[in-house]
Amino acid sequence: MNTTEQSARDTVRRVLGEAAHADVTAFPAGNLSISLHSGEHTATIDGDDSSGWGWTVDPGTDDGFTGHEDVAPTLEEALTDVRGKITA
Repeated sequence: MNTTEQSARDTVRRVLGEAAHADVTAFPAGNLSISLHSGEHTATIDGDDSSGWGWTVDPGTDDGFTGHEDVAPTLEEALTDVRGKITA
């Protein structure tokens, strides 16, 4: 099953709670881009189920579109890792 915009929002809510806000953009090739806002933190997650999910917490303005240093095989694992960084 491929992650859809709605299932991504549901996973964000389940992992990060109701206080997190997610803007999800789906692209024609099936990959998603997720912008998260939780408290004073932001995170971006990009990817799909076949290639994995790259993520960055509190990206700097000079990072641009340089890619993500952190990756996870599933969206849920990426969100769990993001939660660990924003609650640390």
